[in-house]
Amino acid sequence: MSQETSDSTAVSASASVNRRAGHVLLVDDDLSVVAAFRSAIEYEGYRCSIFDSASALLADRAFLATVPIIPTCILSDVKMPDMDGLELQRALPNLSMVPLVFVSGASGAAEAAAGFRGGAMDFLVKPVELPVLLSAVEGALARSAAAIERGATKEALLRRVATLTPRESEVAKLAASGATNQEVADQLGIALRTVKYHRHQAMEKLGADSLAALVRMVDEGGI
Repeated sequence: MSQETSDSTAVSASASVNRRAGHVLLVDDDLSVVAAFRSAIEYEGYRCSIFDSASALLADRAFLATVPIIPTCILSDVKMPDMDGLELQRALPNLSMVPLVFVSGASGAAEAAAGFRGGAMDFLVKPVELPVLLSAVEGALARSAAAIERGATKEALLRRVATLTPRESEVAKLAASGATNQEVADQLGIALRTVKYHRHQAMEKLGADSLAALVRMVDEGGI
């Protein structure tokens, strides 16, 4: 069962990343470990949700609503009844914005290697010093924040791409490929002044202030 730490940490309605916030999903069945980790995490000002098993986390997807706004990471034990941490890792959806950090006291090199192959950001060994733990959490939340910002930037670009007319998209794509205005005009069978107009409109709508920026936006926007 999930235990939210405070109603005051409700998700902001803002679409921007709140870098001062952080949400740690702590998955561990050892109550003494949970108490120590939770205290340290909350002392740093982060939100902390507790799950006493991997299946409990998988059953409670409410945290997904916070992912686009609040940097989020999973801090999970490996050796747990019902489902271990590596099974949890394989069962999680593709959450590129939610880094996973393992903390285990009974795992060997094979489990660590499997965790890293599966995309885990770190693998800490119990007993772990709290500064080491918090450093791993801070790094995971920083990676989450960066991924959220990249996603927001990509979404904004796709919205701008959607405003282009078919002709503007054609001209932008050809210009980004290295074609001159005259070459674009010849290929599309339109006047040179028309090419210049559509190119100007495309760059203005995309917010591209140079050819290099246009090339990047065409590539990233899938034009």
